[in-house]
Amino acid sequence: MKKRRRRQRRAISIAVIVIAIIMIIGFAGYVFLQKNNNQEETTGINTPAASTTETKKSDEAGPAKETSDNNYENLINGTGKLSFDYYKKNVYLDNEYQSYQDEFVSKLSKDDYTISELVEDMNAIFSNPDNYYAEGKVESVEYAYLDCGNDGNKEMVLRFTCPIVEEASSIEFILKEMDEKIQVVYSYCSWSRSETSINYQGFISGGGSNGASNHGYDCGIIKADGSYSYGYYEEEEYDLSMLAYRYGVEDLDPSSLSGNIVVYSLQTEKSTADKMAPIVFSYLVYDDNYNEITDIPNLYTDSDYQRLIDTIPDAQFIPYDEFQSKINAKLDSIGATQAVIGSNQLQYNKINL
Repeated sequence: MKKRRRRQRRAISIAVIVIAIIMIIGFAGYVFLQKNNNQEETTGINTPAASTTETKKSDEAGPAKETSDNNYENLINGTGKLSFDYYKKNVYLDNEYQSYQDEFVSKLSKDDYTISELVEDMNAIFSNPDNYYAEGKVESVEYAYLDCGNDGNKEMVLRFTCPIVEEASSIEFILKEMDEKIQVVYSYCSWSRSETSINYQGFISGGGSNGASNHGYDCGIIKADGSYSYGYYEEEEYDLSMLAYRYGVEDLDPSSLSGNIVVYSLQTEKSTADKMAPIVFSYLVYDDNYNEITDIPNLYTDSDYQRLIDTIPDAQFIPYDEFQSKINAKLDSIGATQAVIGSNQLQYNKINL
């Protein structure tokens, strides 16, 4: 009997120990699951680094405003709006000879639009015979994201293929969230004789033909705050007599000189309706096929080429290395580093209208 009771007591003790172990394991599992659930609920929340005072201010301010991503997404989805208010106050120029984009903006019927509303208004403008646009309407709308100033805040560009200049030309609007609105901060047009583009960090460059022998190039940059900084405008003239004629010289004849003189002009300030920006010139001598630059001794100081150039009055010519230095200095002054200039080109996505 005593042995049986000892066995019973031993069995009971073992059972109690096993039950206790199970309870401890169960409680530990419960604590683990609760901790894991809390981590899952907070995963992905991007909490900015802030002082205790800043956090309290944020709490007192109520719900956080919609993020830029959501605002741009709403615009794409057709519920959000873009505004021309900033553009009209800061970019638009009411000149006698307006740019294609400013002439178009002057015809808009209001300031704020959804994309579909803007397309409708654009089509009405194009179809109005008093506006003298090519026949047609908005064919497509595309968008791309960029990061002007490389500060981590997104901007957007909208491209409308439409008869803004000619059939199947385009107008692009650079958009930035400002004052709780998606604002148009800059705009430009492209067509068959002139094409302009913007890269991921906001560097804008364009070029095109001004005639059979003349080609132009311009650039600028959209900064992180949405403002536009003018870079420079450069022309390349293959017919020296054309430049001479502009300055009143009608009988300039470079045919006695070997090779081809190509003249370059530069404006590092933007001309206005009231003031023409200063222009500096330089030149290079190319071979007969315009493939290679010809090395001419004392080209800018004591050469037949310089003596011919000197017959053009009022045109300020400088050596080409000085010309290039002026370009580099202007790019540096607006923050257009080689990294910015060489930033990725944009990838556009189509919006279903």
